[in-house]
Amino acid sequence: MRIMGIFLTISVGILVLEFAVGCVEEEAENTAPVISSFRADPSSVNTNGQAVLTVSAVDAEDDPLTYTYQPSGGAITGTGSTVTWIAPATAGSFEINVSVSDGKLSAQSTAVITVTAEQEKLVKLKIQWFGQACFLITSTDGKRVLTDPFGAGIGYTVPSVEADVVSVSHSHGDHNNVSMAKGKPEVVSTAGESAPAGMSFLGVMSDHDDAGGSKRGKNIIFVWEMDGMHLAHLGDLGQPELTDDQIAKIGKVDIIFIPVGGLYTIDAKQATRVIEQLTPKLVFPMHYKTDVANLPIDGIDKFLAGKDNVEKMNENFVVVEKLPEKTKIIVLNYK
Repeated sequence: MRIMGIFLTISVGILVLEFAVGCVEEEAENTAPVISSFRADPSSVNTNGQAVLTVSAVDAEDDPLTYTYQPSGGAITGTGSTVTWIAPATAGSFEINVSVSDGKLSAQSTAVITVTAEQEKLVKLKIQWFGQACFLITSTDGKRVLTDPFGAGIGYTVPSVEADVVSVSHSHGDHNNVSMAKGKPEVVSTAGESAPAGMSFLGVMSDHDDAGGSKRGKNIIFVWEMDGMHLAHLGDLGQPELTDDQIAKIGKVDIIFIPVGGLYTIDAKQATRVIEQLTPKLVFPMHYKTDVANLPIDGIDKFLAGKDNVEKMNENFVVVEKLPEKTKIIVLNYK
């Protein structure tokens, strides 16, 4: 019996030892997840751009995995093995660290993304004056707007131009010669919203005189956008100043084309007042007396008197690449 007791004790001891060894072996078999790849697509983005982060990882025990991301800049959206990284507004090189855990052990990896400053769009807005209230405005991508084309008889040579859009502020002969534009341009000549040639135009009704339009009728101010700039052509504006409603409809304006010669339109003093109301960055005076214009109106000097930041051009065009900080007056040569 004693021998059997000893044998039983030894057997139980062996079983306990085998169980303990089995536990150690099981613990030893638990391994950390393995990250086979951690990539960013794309690996280079502009400021405020986005990249997709994808982690490929496996766990030998098939334990569920959790993913924790720590970017050195920017922000992470989403969860799991595929997320989106939103770049910051500053350029530089940014690290995104990921930790993959099976609840017991974890593995880490790092992806690097280069952020570059987004280049500003190159803007070359060409503004050409043919005389009177007639301008040809050409955007960087080649869209052309012809304003208030004049006919023969006022002293200026009638050019032949190509245009995508022709705006007509009113029906007088020195503003409505649509045939100046060759081809089949779209014509805008009414108040309200329109979209000629895929461009957004707004016509704001105004008066051609200081008596509510009873002397010379109505006039349409056209507002539109080109190259990210808001332009307003005031046509033959005759009312001494704009109303609050007109200012609200016109909205923010960067470039204006404004009559300054008086008699048929606002004069120099009234034009100055309208400019104060609209606060544009660039002012192109028009509808004034020149050496060939046969209209009995004032020349440009009355309007320019006492004003600074004025540039007189020898050519009939200028290319606008950026807007000035302070309101600037550009006087073009019609020749």
